[in-house]
Amino acid sequence: MQKIIIDARIRQSSTGRYIDRLIEHLYTIDSPYHYIILVAEEDPFISKKDNFEVVTCPYKPYSFNPLNQITFAWWLKKLNADLLHSTLSPLDPVFYLSNMVTTTHDLTLYKYNRTGQLPAIFATRATSFLCGTRIRKQLM
Repeated sequence: MQKIIIDARIRQSSTGRYIDRLIEHLYTIDSPYHYIILVAEEDPFISKKDNFEVVTCPYKPYSFNPLNQITFAWWLKKLNADLLHSTLSPLDPVFYLSNMVTTTHDLTLYKYNRTGQLPAIFATRATSFLCGTRIRKQLM
């Protein structure tokens, strides 16, 4: 049975509605896949079907700490999944080198950055890293 990881650590935010609906619709499909739903430590999510496994993820979302990124990628690799679905671009584990699909909800950051938040050179590079690089690779 093939395994698919769905990163649902931000399920309790507004973007989490997408994740909830995705999981609800996956419940209705009689699927041969085994789903691993990654949730935050404080998330009370409970699976409704046998082929859905809920795993509490010890890693915080939005961490750009290189050590966290490396250990998170290693932790994901140990789950031995065939595919990782990252549900938000900044949640992507940078060092995860296996099959991965990312949902990009909004391309606004790609064109407009928040002035005053970062120096212009860093804002452009950060935005390109968070949004543009993956999008360009997917479109080519």
